Amino acid sequence: MKLKIILTFCIIVISALSYAQNNDKAKDLIVLKKGKLTDGITIKEIKSKKNDVSINDPIITRPPIFETCKSLSDIEEQKDCFTQTLQKFISKKFNTSALTILPTGRHKIDCFFTISNEGEIANIDIYSNYKIAEDEAAKLISKIPNLEPGEINGKPKEISYWLPITFMLQ
Repeated sequence: MKLKIILTFCIIVISALSYAQNNDKAKDLIVLKKGKLTDGITIKEIKSKKNDVSINDPIITRPPIFETCKSLSDIEEQKDCFTQTLQKFISKKFNTSALTILPTGRHKIDCFFTISNEGEIANIDIYSNYKIAEDEAAKLISKIPNLEPGEINGKPKEISYWLPITFMLQ
């Protein structure tokens, strides 16, 4: 019983530390001016209710990777490449013209999704104060190309992500 309590406490502490947000607001901010999107999207890994593993889990032998990241052998380089490639994809494909009807100010869209054992985007959940923002983000996330799935001990494993998109309408 004592071991269960200690293990539960460790998991809670590790989870809290793993998902702490950085205070660098420039990284979390997309400024929308005249229909143009500037870079500044952060991607964070999450554990889902299905006991998926986080990409930060030490037992992961290979994170999910885009085609452009296949040549990298280091896990940290692959994670960075994944993040940068996804940021570029979001910045390029996000339909900013649909969001210009929202009120001026700061807005946030929380995007949750899973990269399946087959490398497909699945279990998309989007949350925002505005339905139109949710719809645009859902369209965008569903267009992410197939990836090579993450692996543990050479076997494909589902990995879930949280992608917060914060933008300012001026």
